Amino acid sequence: MSESMAERLKRLRMAKGFKVEEFAQKLNVPVTTYRDWEKGRSIQGQPYIEIAKVLEVPLGSVLGVPELVSPALRKRWLIGELEELLKSNEL
Repeated sequence: MSESMAERLKRLRMAKGFKVEEFAQKLNVPVTTYRDWEKGRSIQGQPYIEIAKVLEVPLGSVLGVPELVSPALRKRWLIGELEELLKSNEL
């Protein structure tokens, strides 16, 4: 079973030792908005890059790009995911 975006956000945040309030402040979003993201609400706009910066992880880690594939395949997968996000107006 693959990890949801909400589960991944929480795992990455906790791995860095951030409390919800602290992380929301670093992302410059209301705490309630960030909590909603961890509960599965879709992320609107373009916070994915900022999330990766604050967590100091590759963007692929935030988006859930499989790490055990070739760079070329990972790039194709990431492009496909970004295209889907654009189509769904989540990015």
